[in-house]
Amino acid sequence: MKFKDLLWPFGGSKKQSYPELEKAPQLTDYPTGKAVNDKIMAALTSGAGIGYPADYIERSTSPFIAEREAGFTQRELPALNAEYGARGLSRSTLAARDIGQAYGQKERDINTVMADAYLKNLNQTKSDQQYYNNLGYNFAGEEAGIGAKNAGITNQGRLGQLQLDQDYEQAKSDNINQAIGTALSFGSSMYGNINNASTNQALLDILKREQTTRSARPYTNAVVA
Repeated sequence: MKFKDLLWPFGGSKKQSYPELEKAPQLTDYPTGKAVNDKIMAALTSGAGIGYPADYIERSTSPFIAEREAGFTQRELPALNAEYGARGLSRSTLAARDIGQAYGQKERDINTVMADAYLKNLNQTKSDQQYYNNLGYNFAGEEAGIGAKNAGITNQGRLGQLQLDQDYEQAKSDNINQAIGTALSFGSSMYGNINNASTNQALLDILKREQTTRSARPYTNAVVA
């Protein structure tokens, strides 16, 4: 056991720990924040929620096209057949021409609907992408701000603990020096002039070793944030 370990319990305090500081929760720690983050990530990585539904511009599933097809087959075509049938011209070239024109108009209407749907979906896609890009940027900025605040709290705790450690070491050093001074005075009074020199020299050697050890281990260390 070292000399300082014998002296320390009689004159010092216990080593203190800096209290743990409460950090701010991240947005994703809340259910709503996590849901928003998941939606942003799904939109930016897989396109979920970007643009209109897939069947919006599909001919086979578009409700607009289905309505136009139904209008032709259920109303226009029967009306034309009935008109020319009543005139006895069901198989005439005139009937075939008008039916062909009605069919062509129906196809042009469908193509117009498809083109319009495509352009609307393109614009909606651009708008949605911009929206989620901005939302993601703002969300990430909020998270970064919270992270920076928590980093400051962590650094504050490190600095606080460093100060406590320095205070502890300084108090410990002061107590050791005080104990050595007391021992020197005690040795001088107990052993008189004959033993005084050897006693003082022994204690001074102990003090020298303690000071050498402390000079090789400075109290202040760099704090890494």
